Amino acid sequence: MSTATGIEDQQSKSIFKAVPAVRSLVWFNIFNAISFNIAMSTPMILLVKRWGASNLYIGTLTATMWLMATMQLYMAPRVEYIGFRKLLLAGWTSRTVVLMVVCVLPFFSTPTNHVSLLWITLICMTLYSFLRGAATTAYMPWIRLLIGPKWRGRYFSLEQSVSNLSAAATLFFCGIVMVGNHEISDVQYGWILVISGIAGWISIFFLKSADSPAPLAGRPKIEPIAKWMPRVFAEKEFRHQIFTAIAFYMTIGAFPIYTQILMKDRLHYTDSLVMIIMGFNMTAIVLSAWFWGYLADRFGSRPIMSLATRVLMVLLVFWLLMTLGVVSTSPWLLGAFFMLHGIGYNGYHISNQRLMLNIAPKRFPVLAVATIQVFVSLSLGVAPILWGGALDFLKGMKWTVAGYEMDRYTLFYAVSILMLIGAKWMIRRLPNAHGTMPRQVISYVMLEYPAQTIRGLFGAEKK
Repeated sequence: MSTATGIEDQQSKSIFKAVPAVRSLVWFNIFNAISFNIAMSTPMILLVKRWGASNLYIGTLTATMWLMATMQLYMAPRVEYIGFRKLLLAGWTSRTVVLMVVCVLPFFSTPTNHVSLLWITLICMTLYSFLRGAATTAYMPWIRLLIGPKWRGRYFSLEQSVSNLSAAATLFFCGIVMVGNHEISDVQYGWILVISGIAGWISIFFLKSADSPAPLAGRPKIEPIAKWMPRVFAEKEFRHQIFTAIAFYMTIGAFPIYTQILMKDRLHYTDSLVMIIMGFNMTAIVLSAWFWGYLADRFGSRPIMSLATRVLMVLLVFWLLMTLGVVSTSPWLLGAFFMLHGIGYNGYHISNQRLMLNIAPKRFPVLAVATIQVFVSLSLGVAPILWGGALDFLKGMKWTVAGYEMDRYTLFYAVSILMLIGAKWMIRRLPNAHGTMPRQVISYVMLEYPAQTIRGLFGAEKK
């Protein structure tokens, strides 16, 4: 068989046939997304905001899941000896038990005990994130063994599609069902959290049925982190990817959290409307995921990451102009621009994960993957805390520059734009195996791909 024919077969073959374990992983990701996007996303943010949480508290709460990912540094040398599936099952089961405790809190809410509920929620979700952080050490190395390099872009696209379709459906459901109420009650939030707990248990059922290699025999060969991590950073290409990922995720990590708060505080949108707008964000991820993965597999990760940052630049400029009063707002317009966030973030994230697995050092891939995931998670965790403290400190402050009134959110978006410019510059240092420039990808999407599609349709008709 010729190389060209082999590539065509690879492109046309179904990923479900090529990798049978994908079916179980898809169902796991569907129900895990429902559970996670309630427990650690918009519904939880709006609930604690209702209980009087500050921006710093909200940033800290959402950051726990990222900061606790540092557990991967401890688990990385041990995970192959424990077993990938075994570790994930233990972590997911334990965290779901903790989540069930949080589910009952809204049912016992009164105006006088909100401070206590905030403390209990923070403690429980920190434990939840601790268990999740330890367990996720197994996920990417497991995927690396199950999914070959030719399929990784499309697998991550599929994963993002089903996960975010589930999350979008959940947010739309919550928003539409509660849309008749100006504010969602604590009891209603309680039932939303119960849905999260049930979905968590169902996800565990599907995780059990996924194939997994047997654990390594013997005892783990444990090295101190201070010894093995320098080996990871000694790999030049991988080191560049770590630093680029830090710059990107530090930039965009706080955007969705505090933009939701802006819609509540400044635009006075209801909880239901905020959930529906965030549903548009998830929908855009679903609509763009498969195409991003296909492009990443075809052209390589670097040009796709560069294009994705340009999309996000347009998004940040819009929100900056909105805070200055240059552009007017409406729920439909904000929904459309949140779709830009989903498209841009997803393009970068899929390409970053694909590149991570493809250039991970073959001598210690598990340690390398764990290292970059930890730094990505730390970036996503530190950003909300820093911005939460800054936004609380700047509350009430306003400035007038060139006739435009600026506030704390104007500063938030302005600094984010500058940081994203820095991240985009750093992308140029990443490996580019295909030598493709972003303009070539744009040309393919705008001209060649539509032409191929039309030729394919007419060719099918003639046959």
